[in-house]
Amino acid sequence: MIDPWVDHLRSLGVQFRVGWTLREFAYDGAEVTAALVEDPEGVRRNVSADHYVCALPVEHARLTWSAAMRAADPQLARCDKLRTDWMTGIQFYLTERPDTVRGHLDCIDSPWSLTAIAQARHWPHRDFRADYGDGSVVDCLSVDISEWDKPGILYGKTGKQCTREEVAREVWDS
Repeated sequence: MIDPWVDHLRSLGVQFRVGWTLREFAYDGAEVTAALVEDPEGVRRNVSADHYVCALPVEHARLTWSAAMRAADPQLARCDKLRTDWMTGIQFYLTERPDTVRGHLDCIDSPWSLTAIAQARHWPHRDFRADYGDGSVVDCLSVDISEWDKPGILYGKTGKQCTREEVAREVWDS
């Protein structure tokens, strides 16, 4: 899913710097003039470009916006008031298609606030048998875990306290 976008962007001249960190944007009162980045060795440098895309989670992005940028665009300043919380997920590779899941599944009674989707119906060009595992996979049940801090039913532990195996069992049984 990501690879075609990466290929397209590279064909347009985009360069990816994996492991680099955006520290802040330089702003001259009218426009962004550079991005101050730090390479994996900790060396900081300014990078100038024709366009800047800040594709970061908001809690990280807002650390890169100066007071002058926030004053120029009050919508940026409003991001400081956003409350964020992270979700995580798990994928189950299935040897049978789940007939009951034809769209999104919302497990409203699950303590971890689970939602799920069976992917094969939504990716008709993907060959699950050829792309995953030993050739027996026909679908992937992708589950979002939205509440990571409440105890589950089986073990009485939060998701953060569970082992990988316990998370899988807790989600599957929910």
